[in-house]
Amino acid sequence: MMADHYDEKADIFSFGVMLSELDLHSLPYSHARIDPNTGRKALDAVILQKVATGALQMSFSSSCLASVVELAESALRWTRHAVHQLRW
Repeated sequence: MMADHYDEKADIFSFGVMLSELDLHSLPYSHARIDPNTGRKALDAVILQKVATGALQMSFSSSCLASVVELAESALRWTRHAVHQLRW
C-alpha cells in the first residue's frame, strides 16, 4: 500500500473500497475522520498508516449482503497471497 509503484493489487484494494462507498453512501474511512481521544480531525497520514498496518478497516452497513461484504473484505486484503485467493 505504501510502495513507490502500483500494480493490480492496488486496483483490487480500490474495488473493495468502492464496494464500501456504494454500501454506506459515504467517503472511505469517514468513520475514522475524528480522533475519538481528542475530538479533533485525524490527520490523513495517520489514517493512511492505520490502513496500511491493518489497524483501520473499512466498514459496511448491517443491511449489506453478506456476499458483498465477503467479496469486499477479500479485495481489501492487499497481500500477494490473499489476492490469489479471490474468487470472482
